[in-house]
Amino acid sequence: MDKQTLRSFMGLLVLAGVVALRLTPRSGGDAAPAVMKSYTHFSQQSVHRRGCLDPASRELNEDVDVVRLSVDEETTLLVTMHGYDGLEPGFVVTADQGAAAQQSWMREVGSRTGDAFSATVVLPAAGSYAFVIADRRELTGDEMAAGRGCFTVDFKPTAPPPLQVLPLAWRGTVGTPIAFSVPRRGRDLTLVEVNHAGGDGVLLVSVFEDKEYVRSLTIAEKHNARVMVSSRFVNARILVEEAANWGREPLRAMVRAVPYSIAPDAQPIGGPDRLASAAEEAGL
Repeated sequence: MDKQTLRSFMGLLVLAGVVALRLTPRSGGDAAPAVMKSYTHFSQQSVHRRGCLDPASRELNEDVDVVRLSVDEETTLLVTMHGYDGLEPGFVVTADQGAAAQQSWMREVGSRTGDAFSATVVLPAAGSYAFVIADRRELTGDEMAAGRGCFTVDFKPTAPPPLQVLPLAWRGTVGTPIAFSVPRRGRDLTLVEVNHAGGDGVLLVSVFEDKEYVRSLTIAEKHNARVMVSSRFVNARILVEEAANWGREPLRAMVRAVPYSIAPDAQPIGGPDRLASAAEEAGL
C-alpha cells in the first residue's frame, strides 16, 4: 500500500471514528441513557443552528453537536458555517435512514481557509441525515486549538449541480459536486470509469437511474472505479464529489464513458484500448 492510499485509508478511519464518538453519549460511570433522535423536516425553508463545542471533552450534546434533517426526495443544500473563539468549523454528514443509509453514504466537509465556509451538499435520496458538527482539525488530525469554540450553521435549499452530458473523457476539479448524464448510445451498457486524479482526500461517486438513487462508492487517490449503466434507463446520471478533503485544494477527477456490449466476448465498443484512446482524443 503506497503512502497516499494509506493516508486516504487512515483518513476514513478518523472520519468514522469522529462520527462514532460524537453519536455515542459518554458519561463518567454508568452507560448514558438512550438519546431520543429528533429530526427537522426540510422542505424549502432554511434551518439555522448555533452552539458551542469543546472538542477536547469528547462530550456529546445532542441539541448542539448533531443536526438531524429529514427530506422527502433528493435534496441539494447550501451549508454555511461560521466559527468563533478559535473554532474552525466542519461536519460529517451520514445517512441515518433511507436508501443512502443502506449504502453507508457519508461526507466530511470543513473549512480550508479558517473560520468560515460554504459548501454544496447533495442528499441523494429521501430519508434522514445526521450532520455531526466538529472542528475541522478534529477531522484531519491537525493540532487543535485549546478551549471551547462556538459556531453557527445555516442550511438553505439551492439548485442542484448543473447536469452536463458525459463526453468520452472529462477531467477537472470537484470542489463542488459535478453531475453527468450518461448518454444512451444504442448499446447494451455504458461503462463509466472514474479516476482519482490528485489531491489529499477521497472521491465519492453516486449513481442514479431514472431519477432514483442506486448506490455510492468511494475512491482513494491513484485509484479508480467502474460503473455499468444500462441503456434502458433514460435518465441515468452520476454525481462525482468529495467524500473528504484533507488538503487546501479541490480534489481532481477524470471521468470516461465507453459504450459496452454484453456479447460473449464482451469488450468496450471499439476494442479493449478504447478507454485509453478516448483520453488521448480529449488531450488527457
